[in-house]
Amino acid sequence: MMRSWYERPPGLLLLTVGIVLLFSRCDLPTQAPDFSFTTGVRTPVIFDQTFVFIGPGEEGIEALIDTTSATFDSLFTVDPADQSLYIVEEVDDFDLGDLDGVLPEVDLSPVSVEVDLGDLTDQQFDTSFETELGVFENPGQALPTAPLAVQGGAAVVTIPADQIFPAPEFDLIETDRTSTPQEIVLTGDADGVNAFRFVLTNGLDVPLTDGTGNPSAPPLIILERGDGTEIARGRFDRVPAPGASAEARVSVAGQTMAGDLAYRFDISTPDGFAPIENNPERVTVASELEPLRYSETVLSSIPAQDDIDASQSEINLAGEVDFSGIVASSGQITITITNNLPIPVRIDDLILRNLDAVDTYPADHVLLQTQLAGEIAPGATAALPVELGQTGIAPRLAVETRASSDGLAGTARLRASDGLDVAVSGDVQVERLFFRPGEESFLQSGTIDLDVEDVSFTPGVDFIELKQGTLRIEELVNELDLTLSTLQISLPSFRVPPYGPGDSLVIRFEGLSEEPGAYKFQGIAAKSTLRDLAIDLSDLRIYPDGNQLPYHVSALSQAASKTSELNVTDRIRASIGVRDLQLRHVAASVEPFSVSMTEDADGDGRLELLSEDEAVVASFGDFSELSRRLDGLQLAGSALTFSLTTNLTADLDVYGAIVGTTADGERVFLSGRGDYAVAPSDSLVGRFTLGGVPLQAEQLIRFRLSGADGPDQPRTNTIVLDGDNSTVDAFISKLPENLRFVGKAVVASNGRVELREPFELDAAIHANIPLNIGGRFTVVDTVEADLSDLADLTRPDETVSLEQATLRVSYDNGIPLGISAQMDVLGPQGDVLLTLPNTEDGVLRLAAAPTDEAGLATDPAAGEIEFPVSRDDLRTLAEGERIQLRLTVQPSGDEVARLRATDRLRIALKGDIRLNVQAGQ
Repeated sequence: MMRSWYERPPGLLLLTVGIVLLFSRCDLPTQAPDFSFTTGVRTPVIFDQTFVFIGPGEEGIEALIDTTSATFDSLFTVDPADQSLYIVEEVDDFDLGDLDGVLPEVDLSPVSVEVDLGDLTDQQFDTSFETELGVFENPGQALPTAPLAVQGGAAVVTIPADQIFPAPEFDLIETDRTSTPQEIVLTGDADGVNAFRFVLTNGLDVPLTDGTGNPSAPPLIILERGDGTEIARGRFDRVPAPGASAEARVSVAGQTMAGDLAYRFDISTPDGFAPIENNPERVTVASELEPLRYSETVLSSIPAQDDIDASQSEINLAGEVDFSGIVASSGQITITITNNLPIPVRIDDLILRNLDAVDTYPADHVLLQTQLAGEIAPGATAALPVELGQTGIAPRLAVETRASSDGLAGTARLRASDGLDVAVSGDVQVERLFFRPGEESFLQSGTIDLDVEDVSFTPGVDFIELKQGTLRIEELVNELDLTLSTLQISLPSFRVPPYGPGDSLVIRFEGLSEEPGAYKFQGIAAKSTLRDLAIDLSDLRIYPDGNQLPYHVSALSQAASKTSELNVTDRIRASIGVRDLQLRHVAASVEPFSVSMTEDADGDGRLELLSEDEAVVASFGDFSELSRRLDGLQLAGSALTFSLTTNLTADLDVYGAIVGTTADGERVFLSGRGDYAVAPSDSLVGRFTLGGVPLQAEQLIRFRLSGADGPDQPRTNTIVLDGDNSTVDAFISKLPENLRFVGKAVVASNGRVELREPFELDAAIHANIPLNIGGRFTVVDTVEADLSDLADLTRPDETVSLEQATLRVSYDNGIPLGISAQMDVLGPQGDVLLTLPNTEDGVLRLAAAPTDEAGLATDPAAGEIEFPVSRDDLRTLAEGERIQLRLTVQPSGDEVARLRATDRLRIALKGDIRLNVQAGQ
């Protein structure tokens, strides 16, 4: 505490007492002399004090602002280089809020999953059959015995074709039974068919040999057409002696025969051919024809047909499943008829009839009945599609096919394979299916819509990691009459750690046990309903493909021996939804978007500075005493350093409203300038309010934070607010004691970023305020004082009277500030009794110390000021108990004054009093 400017001077009292004694009656004549004189009394120094502006200084040197007090002990810092003064404030816990809102809001639309009968609801089946002419077999017969005929030196037997090649008879079509085939082609069968047997009887007196006359060579028989073309040949089994016989079998399998048939013999005797030629009737041939099988035949004509019957008593429909019946809701059956006959045909009637009962349809139910207009030419195919309504279809059908033909007047070749080919194919929509199931498989795929704004994902690379969330599978129902050996719900976009492509989330229902941690649950019986399931999605990642998440539901049924009935409306169904999603980590391409840094408690999109729920409040410094002493302070060169650390990988444009409140409740905004200014047209202007009133752009500040290189590599941004980019000087000059902040951030990145909790946005404020005085201000200090001894000089007395009183102020000002001084004499109640000086302008003007280029004082400025005081002023001064010194300081001109801890101000106050003394009265 500073000592009183005025300490009661003991010499003044002694002087007064001395004067009184000098003129007392003790040592004077009894009659007083009658004279008067004037004497001067110079009081000792009433006040002589040296101050440092900020201190304390050396021993005995007071400070106008005592930094040893609890108020100022940590407020100021001295630069050891030049002793210049700074106010340093650290706010390490300035909470800029959180960045929880920087993670995009993600919504997954619930989906209703339905796995229906799939392919079973659309059944295809087909079958075909052929009604062929078939192979005609001419029964075996014995031909009459015939003598040899000698023609041109050769022995032959001629047999007319109509004797051995009758017209074939078929079930499919009618032929002219009297018509001799012009040609027949025999099958390749050789076992008991398609051969001639010959018995050669020798009635000569010599043996029969082959044409060479060799006695040991049996004769040969050669079958020829009427034109001499050889068909086949054979050798008799022996040389027939006179009166004996020999046999031969000649195969004609696969041979083509046409016209009359001749048997030519390679025959002779040891005596040459003459015995035969002279007695041909004595050599006879008996022949027997084995059954002949025609694979083809050529007839001269085919008569008209009126009852071609290509019916089939039973056909089996081959389908995708081995069904025992289908109740079709609709569909189409196509009858395809291929005419392999050499004659055109007309389909007069076509009936498909069930052989087995299906549901309510009896065994003889006619599936369809139709006919085909027009003819089907030989070799042509006609398709007849028939639309079905609701009907029952058995797997076994009877087909009735009736056709007719006008026949053929010309030559016709008939083959065994000729006939009518009938194919039945169907594609029907199933209403109910009756079948014995094998391991039937079902599959359904779809997508879940991902709703997220301003974010896009590169498939397989970008992801969303969930802090928490629940996958709800509700009302999982198996309506099928099939027990499922397995049901699997696969979500390939959801991955479990370690998040590789093979780590898709797969939920399985199989067996009797449950392992929720492995996403495995009990199997699903036929016609059953499962409980609702909640599956924890914590720590899972979602790798979106665009804004859609595919899912696949597959099921495999157990094979069963009993027939199951499946209705087309039967389903495996469930509702799948995701709830309570909270994100932890997002890697994606993000469009610029804004997020509240401090809480928008009422959700109105605006941030209120006076709201305790929405504003961040921090203590800045206890400037109450300083502001009391330094009224009107204007500082220059101040700097506020924001140290902002974040692990956000995106750049942030921070928009803030910062208001400081002084000790007396005045509010001052810290606003941006230049690059840190907010444009009036900015879309975020109007999003900040004070008492409900939107703040103007000039009351806001904006700066950019560079994002971290990665979520694990936080980056500290240093933002220095100075007089060029902000109103920090005006802000600090008000000496606010607390700060209120509301802020929004714009995620400025327009590319891929990673956002991961916990988000860091730690802030610290460092205020470095040089005591550079840029304007006038007032320093006020009050000291204790007892000035009652001055009353002795003003007491009414007829012998001593006050003639003149002057107060003199001398100073040495080492502070680079001009000073206008006033002294208020305060009474016991703190009221102002007297203000000095009592001059016309009421101030004492102390010149400022000269300064160098840096604004620091070089040499003190010295001066002396005196002013008169009246008897009443002295009397009032004597009544004072305290003196309040008011120093109004300001730099010279427009210069900025910079204060040092060593800058001094010395002020001395002395009194000069003249008294009139009257003697002898």
